[in-house]
Amino acid sequence: MSTIRGLRGDDVAARDGVVGSVEDVVFDQASWAVRYLVVDTGAPGRRLLVPPAAVERGLSGKHKLRLGLTAEQLEGSTVEQADEERLTSGTEVIGYGIEARDGAIGEVRDFVVDDDWTIRDVVVDTRT
Repeated sequence: MSTIRGLRGDDVAARDGVVGSVEDVVFDQASWAVRYLVVDTGAPGRRLLVPPAAVERGLSGKHKLRLGLTAEQLEGSTVEQADEERLTSGTEVIGYGIEARDGAIGEVRDFVVDDDWTIRDVVVDTRT
């Protein structure tokens, strides 16, 4: 398990070298399944969308995700492909207020992502 905040900044390595670092996690609002990792390549305005199925968990380690794809295979996966209505940026939602039936209880601090790339928990900061 990991968290969205914990994944941010992790190196992403294709089979033929490092392609960038995790900038965001995009998930489906209906199923809470992670659909893409947004990878910042370091080139201005150049980000890749990587499906989590491409991550080889057994070869990945702390702060580094290893992909079962080459950099060339990733070339066609740009952010513009992800404009589906049900998709949400995890980092955008962090900081949103949370309300119970009887009023505000805090704000979203993070999301816990399970090994099957499903969001299992929402971490709520109740100190506010």
